[in-house]
Amino acid sequence: SQIDTWPQVLHHGDGPWNSPTRLADQQGFRRGRERGQARILHRQVTRRFGPETAGELARLLARRTDSTLAARAADAILDCDSAEEFLARVRSG
Repeated sequence: SQIDTWPQVLHHGDGPWNSPTRLADQQGFRRGRERGQARILHRQVTRRFGPETAGELARLLARRTDSTLAARAADAILDCDSAEEFLARVRSG
């Protein structure tokens, strides 16, 4: 039965959680999480520094190659006193 094979499945890393469908689900979840983070950052930056700065952050996030950019932006919202300081902090890696 299938229940009898679970110890081997867990040990060998085979199973439904390693299927192409599961991997696609994980990628979709990651993209959804990133979009959610971007929306929250956009809202917070708009409230604190205005829509122009939020638009610039959106452009930076859209072409990001640095996986820490969103975290830097989240910290900078709290630490910076001006839009210029915020963008400089976010851009500096």
